[in-house]
Amino acid sequence: MRGKITVDTLPSALGGLRVIEVAQLAAGPFCGKLLADLGAEVIKVEPPGSGDVARRRGPFPDDRPDPDASGSFLYFNTNKLGVTADVTTGEGRALLRELLANADLLIHDLQPEQAAAWHLDYASLALHCPRLVVTTITPFGTTGPWADFKGDGMHAAHAGGEAYLLPAGAEWLDRPPVKPGGLVTDCDAGVFAATGSLAAIYHQRATGKGQHVDCSKQEAVLNLCRAILGKFTAYGVVESRGTRRRRLGNNVRCRDGYIEFMALNDPLWERIGAMMGGPAWCSAPDYQTTASRSRHIDEVNDRVEEWAAEHTRAEIYARARAIRAPVGRVATADEIFTSPHLSDRGFFAEVEHPATGVTTYPGAPYRLSETPWRVKRPAPRLGEHNALVFGERLGHSSQELVHLRQLGVI
Repeated sequence: MRGKITVDTLPSALGGLRVIEVAQLAAGPFCGKLLADLGAEVIKVEPPGSGDVARRRGPFPDDRPDPDASGSFLYFNTNKLGVTADVTTGEGRALLRELLANADLLIHDLQPEQAAAWHLDYASLALHCPRLVVTTITPFGTTGPWADFKGDGMHAAHAGGEAYLLPAGAEWLDRPPVKPGGLVTDCDAGVFAATGSLAAIYHQRATGKGQHVDCSKQEAVLNLCRAILGKFTAYGVVESRGTRRRRLGNNVRCRDGYIEFMALNDPLWERIGAMMGGPAWCSAPDYQTTASRSRHIDEVNDRVEEWAAEHTRAEIYARARAIRAPVGRVATADEIFTSPHLSDRGFFAEVEHPATGVTTYPGAPYRLSETPWRVKRPAPRLGEHNALVFGERLGHSSQELVHLRQLGVI
């Protein structure tokens, strides 16, 4: 069920939380989005003129670039107020400090050396705003020998070990490692940064004291790949694309796409065999026990794929579901978008923006019964709320704002 999102009067889980975001593209903005979508007031600070680099990333309607119509920017910045301030200048940083005076949380993605030079590191900010929580999201954290290394999601994916596992599957064993698709690693970091930020805010509410939340993209990736460390420390196994395939189950090609099956023990394997009609080879000595099948994993996977190639995903899934066999369909983007299940749960939200009209966005993967997730406002146009924030709230006159605009500060 989809519906146009409008402003409502329902209570918000994070209502009253005041956040300033000085971050670009994905990790920091996703952290801010997670909080804004739950009701926090997030003021996004962008460079004047150019704005967040996500504004130039796309995708764009009709493939025509427009800084206010980037799909990436629109998604990562719902529910935020948007202002412009050149924080490379003293005047711009002065405006930022005015914003921070009444804020609970600052999210930024500046490199440690740059943050210190601009007095936006936690130690400097704590002198003037002792209750402020400062969340930094950097490639490798703000301490250690790699602290000042620059990088993006690709570097984090490789340094965190995930890329060495990709691409997975029998067809790609001779391929070099690749990063996960899209902005997955940045979003992983954004989730952990939001989690750490809320924990620090909880402590702030109890003690009145702020603290530094230091989020490393590399460590965020590694945290989700922690099983590879367990296998190495326990068994000396260096997980890779090849070893990852060596399990009782895999993505296998069928007539119209892919399915995934899993058979980690004998009862589950019996169901897989029943799903395939009980072929004689399933009960051969080499395949009778989990241990024996483990010695012939490639043969097992290949035989299942031979059978699957003669059937559609729907046929296989219907058979599997009837006997509760551990099989799932690998869904395509269009199938996800039109999924009756996701529609019934109201996962997708239709959001109206002046530059794009009504667009369908992915929603949140959770439901709060009393303080629901929702989009109250679309992503801001560049500098859309300068007058509201700098003028009405901070008290700068229209003449001052014109002067700052002429100087390129806002």
